[in-house]
Amino acid sequence: MIGSLSNRTRALLGMSTAAFFFAIMSALTKAITSPSVTAHPLPAGVVAFYRYFGSILVLCLLAFREEVSLWGEDRKALLWRGISGGIASVSYFISIQNTSLTHAVILNYTSILWAPLFACFALREFPPRKYLFSLPISICGVLLIMRPEAGAIRWGDVIGLFSGLVSGGAIVQIRRLRKSEDATSIFFYFNLIGLPVSLVALYATGGHLTLPTWGQLPFLVGVSMTSLIAQLLMTYGYREVSTAEGGILSLTTNIYSALIALFFFHDIPQTGTWIGAGLVLASAATLLIQPKRV
Repeated sequence: MIGSLSNRTRALLGMSTAAFFFAIMSALTKAITSPSVTAHPLPAGVVAFYRYFGSILVLCLLAFREEVSLWGEDRKALLWRGISGGIASVSYFISIQNTSLTHAVILNYTSILWAPLFACFALREFPPRKYLFSLPISICGVLLIMRPEAGAIRWGDVIGLFSGLVSGGAIVQIRRLRKSEDATSIFFYFNLIGLPVSLVALYATGGHLTLPTWGQLPFLVGVSMTSLIAQLLMTYGYREVSTAEGGILSLTTNIYSALIALFFFHDIPQTGTWIGAGLVLASAATLLIQPKRV
């Protein structure tokens, strides 16, 4: 059945499935880093380190069995993809630890709003005119979510917004690399560079690397495996869909994450968060009305 689908249809299904696995990964990260959920929480940098480490092991095993080269051809571009992706990902993990799951996910997925800006220069994909209206509206939504009045803004929200900005550039790099590079090579560099980035972030925030306990191990394996599946599906999808289309499909992660946060973490968003999220998601969704690539 899947084999009879067109490449574009498979890419769209892959992107949609990736959004679900990203939501599961975020929820597992929140659980293992939150003192209110587990008796022995881990710093976000430790979780990120084991996420990358586990993914590298799996990729090396796959490369050995399938005789696939992980090093790619355009290594300079792959290196930059790894740097931007590593910084964005580690920042996202830190955001999840220091703010609500709903806030962290929404702010990270503002990447769809920043990606067209990067795509203008890197891919010569120009956004439609309505983008000029959707971006200011989405910024208003971000301000409602973060509530930057004195004493109310959270450090985790700032990091979450930063992760979204850097992710916008990483998405464009994936789109460009998928014209010539295999998905496994792109993901390999993401994890290879993310490993030292996570250690830098860990020690910069006063933490240190520790071995996980038996109780923590299932969470870390879950984070690593869901990340592996989601990243490979997303990287595959960006070969056939535009930056805007892929970003919109990725936004469904917000829906999954909000439901998980509500039922498992009892995270009930405030009115400002609901309104802000609506503005951000609606602004991003309008970009799909334009059939041409951004």
